[in-house]
Formats: sequence, structure tokens, C-alpha cells
Amino acid sequence: MMQLKSKAEAQKRADQIRQFQAELEIVEQEQVLNLDKTQRSALENYHSDLLKIIYQLAGFVFSATAIWVGIKTGWPEVVNTGNVFFTIFLYTKFYDWWWEWMPKYLFFFVIALTAILILLIFKRLRHSVVNNVREVTK
Repeated sequence: MMQLKSKAEAQKRADQIRQFQAELEIVEQEQVLNLDKTQRSALENYHSDLLKIIYQLAGFVFSATAIWVGIKTGWPEVVNTGNVFFTIFLYTKFYDWWWEWMPKYLFFFVIALTAILILLIFKRLRHSVVNNVREVTK
């Protein structure tokens, strides 16, 4: 699998995928290349799976970056916003990844453990933000 190192690189890759899909459609319309339904479906699934991975990574990276920037600069609002988006994104991904195959009692147990862990982490982040704000205002 391809490793993407930056947002710009990920966006460039997504644009290339869109260009490829548009060019493939043109080539099929001009009857230079004829793909049957299963071939076309396999090609589109590959690209949509790749885009899903890029968006998942981007969501986690951007929310974690917002938390980090908020802590370093002493901006509690940015930390809270990053926390909210990270938590929403995480629980949405838990549902996407595990709901179908995990027993429901185990799914909700994992959600509960994650909620407790996130609360403990947020408490720690809050103390570090408060300490940073105190240092900045001195």
C-alpha cells in the first residue's frame, strides 16, 4: 500500500484517482476499451477503498493535530474542538469497522472502555492546557 506523507500528497492522489475515473469513462465511451460490469466494479471498488483510507487517516491526523496545536499554544477552544471531532470520528469508525461482525454486548463494552479512556485522557489534556495558559499569562 502507498504511504502518504502529507495532506497535499493525499489530495494529489485523490485528484489523480478522479482524473483516472474520468479518463476511463471517456475511453469506454469512445469504445477503445470495454470493461464488463465486474471489471469496472472491481476498479471502482479499489479506488473507493483507497479514498476511504485516505479520508480516515486525514480525519484522525487533523483532529489530533488540532489537539496538539491547542495544547502547545494554550488555546483551550482548539483543544476542545479537536477532542470533539476526534471522538465523533472515532466512534463513527468503530461503528463502521465492528458493528457487523462483533457481538453487540462486546461492541458496547469496547465503546464503554473507550469512553472511560477518553475521559481520562481529556482530563490529562485539560490539566496540561490549564498549566500552559497559566504560563502564558504570567
